[in-house]
Amino acid sequence: MRTTKLLWAIPLLLTSAACEQVDSSAIRTEGIYADFTAVSHGEGQVALRANLRVGGPVSNTYIDLVDGDRLEAQHGLERQEMDRDVGLFGAIDYHARFEDDGDRTYRVAFMRERHDTEEAACLGDSAPDSTVVLPPPFALTVQLPTADDRASRRNDDVVLRWTPSSSDSMRVSLSGRCIRPWALDTNDDGELRIDAGDIEWDRDNDESDACEVEVSVVREREGRVDTAFGEGGRFVGQQVRSARFYSVP
Repeated sequence: MRTTKLLWAIPLLLTSAACEQVDSSAIRTEGIYADFTAVSHGEGQVALRANLRVGGPVSNTYIDLVDGDRLEAQHGLERQEMDRDVGLFGAIDYHARFEDDGDRTYRVAFMRERHDTEEAACLGDSAPDSTVVLPPPFALTVQLPTADDRASRRNDDVVLRWTPSSSDSMRVSLSGRCIRPWALDTNDDGELRIDAGDIEWDRDNDESDACEVEVSVVREREGRVDTAFGEGGRFVGQQVRSARFYSVP
């Protein structure tokens, strides 16, 4: 059953403006916004991503960890220092990866190196206790009206089914070269029918075009970030599943 709202995807406008960077040695813990995710695609591993920013959730000023400051990811008894990565426009992310052993609890710790100087003491304490519990895994199937179960006409319904389990939020999206991007927030009740006509051809392509459509279903759960982050933050756990079919006129 559908809930909430239908969302039409808006193409991202790429600009030449690069992200800004600032060293962690210049930023107090209470001035940091934390953005953490833990993602499983059901393939045996869970990927953690973290970035720290100055100025809140919409800021493009990323913190580069220096002078002993570090991010550590933990799962069970295993602890890893997260690896640094710089994106095309200068965004700084930190990454770690764990084997998926069925334990769904993950932790990210921001650790500050303590120095016996007044300047270092002013930077504030570590923030060691940001956690999330991944939502339950699920299997995804796509039911199509054609006999070979591979292609769907745009005036046919498409039914998505997955393993229901909880009150976690679900996001369904479709993308493909010949269709308009489509997305919907829905309940975690195990089924979604995409009505005939909802999948529309992209007017930049010929209406007779056929293409492969990628279906993405995301089950998402909110965790918590350490209260030492004065600007707050978000720690999100996601189970992501995908499938493909052909959309034909």
